[in-house]
Amino acid sequence: MVVTKGPLTGAIASSNSGGSFGAELKYAGYDLVIIEGKAQKPVYLWINDDRVEIRDAGHLWGKNTQDTTDMVRAETDEEAKVACIGPAGEKLVLFASIMNEMHRAAGRSGVGAVMGSKNLKAVAVVAAARLSAADPAGFKEAVLRARQKIQSHPVGGAGLKAYGTDVLINILNEIGSLPARNYRDGYFPTADKVGGESFNGPEPGSSKRLLLLYHKLRPGKPK
Repeated sequence: MVVTKGPLTGAIASSNSGGSFGAELKYAGYDLVIIEGKAQKPVYLWINDDRVEIRDAGHLWGKNTQDTTDMVRAETDEEAKVACIGPAGEKLVLFASIMNEMHRAAGRSGVGAVMGSKNLKAVAVVAAARLSAADPAGFKEAVLRARQKIQSHPVGGAGLKAYGTDVLINILNEIGSLPARNYRDGYFPTADKVGGESFNGPEPGSSKRLLLLYHKLRPGKPK
């Protein structure tokens, strides 16, 4: 999760992204990272457990997020999790995203522009250790109870597994809570055309996750 002052509204902005960047940060010993102020020149933040460095990113400025990720990993650790911006964030485009692990996006509220405004090209993290629960047996029991509740729910179980979060489009639309026309409305007449149920041939996200929140779709013939 990224929380900033929103470049579009001036109010609080919050954007979520999937992937394992957040988990890696926690494994390294950090619950969050607070970035204050602005660097005088482009930089990136390198976190390697308890070693933290601010490194020059002049050679990365202007690169897209895929190339940036590859280059930062080459300079730090091939296993590093990298969250970065591309040219849109650098140029303060108000809807710019922060990308992590190549294809995961914190795409809401223009948080990429905030990174760009700080001359912060990327944050990279790698952890040597993994966390262990204080009460492994109790933790496992709690996880299994939660898993059972989620999987027994028609949306949390079958719906998300089959369609990812797109299953929520029709549900939200029916109760008038689907953001439509920049939140002026909560209902969109043709939302069912882009709901999860309308797509054919979904490929599951990750079988290791309890909630499957994304899918890869095979492109078909446009209508």
